[in-house]
Order: sequence, then C-alpha cells, then structure tokens
Amino acid sequence: MTKVVDIIADYVINAEGLLCPMPVLKLAKKATQVEEGAVILLRATDPMSPLDSEHFCGKKGYEFLGVNVQKIENIEVFLIKIRVKNVKK
Repeated sequence: MTKVVDIIADYVINAEGLLCPMPVLKLAKKATQVEEGAVILLRATDPMSPLDSEHFCGKKGYEFLGVNVQKIENIEVFLIKIRVKNVKK
C-alpha cells in the first residue's frame, strides 16, 4: 500500500463500519461537491476500500495520494487521501 503523504485534507469522510461499495460511493459523491485541487481523506474499515479508492481515482482522473493504516482497538482503519482534479461543474 502506498503511504499517505503529509498533505492536510480539506474534507474528511467517515465511512468506518460501512461495507463495500458504500465508502467509495461516499467518496464519489463528495468528489463532485468540492473544488478542483481539494484533498479528501476517507476513513474506512472495509479492507477493500484502499483498492476500490485507487481504482475509482484511475477511472475519474483523480490523484490517489496513498493510504495509512491505524489500529484502533484491534480494528484497522484505512486513511485514504485523494486529490480531486479535472472537476467539471
């Protein structure tokens, strides 16, 4: 997994406890609501979220900035950052 670079997120989505495809659907919705260049942090516990998010970014032309994993009470929380690019409103 690519480590998240030290870039401060402009927006945070808490998708902890949600299963596929909900974390990426929340990410997709938020990405349409923000300005170009915005960084979104997705907090998710679904183990497929990092892969799904990277694939989503590739399809939409967004920049996948990486993933960090935190252990909170024996639960892995994936901290996924993307940068929104090429937003057409």
